[in-house]
Amino acid sequence: MFGPGLGPGSFSLPYQVKGVTVAKVAVKQGAAKFGGTMRMLGGLTTKVCRYRHGGCSLGRNDWRYDAIGVAAPGTNGAGVVTMGYRVSESSVFYHTALGQSSTWLLRGSRFPWTTGSVTVTAARGPHNTVHYAMGYDNRTPVSGKGTIQLVSPVLSHWLAPGMDHETGGIGILRIKFLPEPRAWAVLLSGIAMLVVAYRLHR
Repeated sequence: MFGPGLGPGSFSLPYQVKGVTVAKVAVKQGAAKFGGTMRMLGGLTTKVCRYRHGGCSLGRNDWRYDAIGVAAPGTNGAGVVTMGYRVSESSVFYHTALGQSSTWLLRGSRFPWTTGSVTVTAARGPHNTVHYAMGYDNRTPVSGKGTIQLVSPVLSHWLAPGMDHETGGIGILRIKFLPEPRAWAVLLSGIAMLVVAYRLHR
């Protein structure tokens, strides 16, 4: 679950290969350390065409929503994340020019939600990726009406013959809070009473 004091503290995790930092996930905790864990339901399938070796590698990936916003397996005594939750998936891709299939391994690092700020960078691959997003909590203190935006870093590691790189992303969860129905009913009844009183006065 998530709430005040349940989010991850500020942390910065470098991912290194042979002593060289190839990716990085940085989180700055939000006000009241608001955040925590909440798995998402469902999934999203994407069809991919990666141009390489004079042809197109055709395949598909099943992205699991339930892997975003999960609990980190490693934290220190202050609740600060020391590593991400790892999830793996294998997919078969067919190369149109080479006329052969190969298995791609996708490893993802996932983290809890936070209303703070998130930065994900990946320095390898065909394009460097830099992603930044910020969460917030603008609910009013009296009625609780408003919106909470939670963000979660997403780092994916792609492994295939002749390919070894990372891509970054950020999950965004936006929750809108409305006044309770009873509060609206009391408000409407009060307006009705004012109308009746006005008519009687007339």
